[in-house]
Amino acid sequence: MADDKAHFSSRISAVLVQKIKERAKQDNTSITAIVEDAFKQYFKDDLPGLCPYCHTQNNPEAQFCQKCGRALTEEAQMSVTQAEQFIKKSAVYQEVLDTIREELGLEKKDKQSE
Repeated sequence: MADDKAHFSSRISAVLVQKIKERAKQDNTSITAIVEDAFKQYFKDDLPGLCPYCHTQNNPEAQFCQKCGRALTEEAQMSVTQAEQFIKKSAVYQEVLDTIREELGLEKKDKQSE
């Protein structure tokens, strides 16, 4: 997605400016990032394609977030859930889990407990 940022100017209270600066320093981020996140939270219902997890603005028709990869729509989430259920039923999945548990020194679990 192209960088379509524009300059924005507004007068806000000195107390709020100080809070924004403190938060930016605390989070090791820019003042712009703090303000953008606040606006995205405020307008989240009016911004189709806005990821509710990482707040990245995606194409309005996107099914998955271009940054974090999470599902943006119920339809996409259903497809992820179905894929997860299918994979968990496979023998390869159980073999991989058993191998990881063995390597970590953990006990193997039976299939019903997962």
